[in-house]
Amino acid sequence: MKDIDPKLKELISDSKSDSFKPFFTTRVMQKVKAEASQENVFAEALAQIFRKVAIASAALIIVVTAYNITSHWEYRSERNLIELSFNLTPVTLDTAIESNTEIL
Repeated sequence: MKDIDPKLKELISDSKSDSFKPFFTTRVMQKVKAEASQENVFAEALAQIFRKVAIASAALIIVVTAYNITSHWEYRSERNLIELSFNLTPVTLDTAIESNTEIL
């Protein structure tokens, strides 16, 4: 490590105190705990909101998937379960060519 500039070293040594005020560690720990508890409260609130949104989203996905399957049930011999679930048209050579020409 490089030597510290003597002028800087002198300034630091003049301003350095040999001890801290009473109960320094207690005050520092209280501030650290207060900061940590504020972060924990925010994180817990986000986690609770996320759980509610995740449950509602999962329920909505199940309902929409069930609706898609039941509303197109008569096409079950022509389509597989994924196509029924997401209401996709079956891909054939004709539909692939049509969709490709529509993009161009």
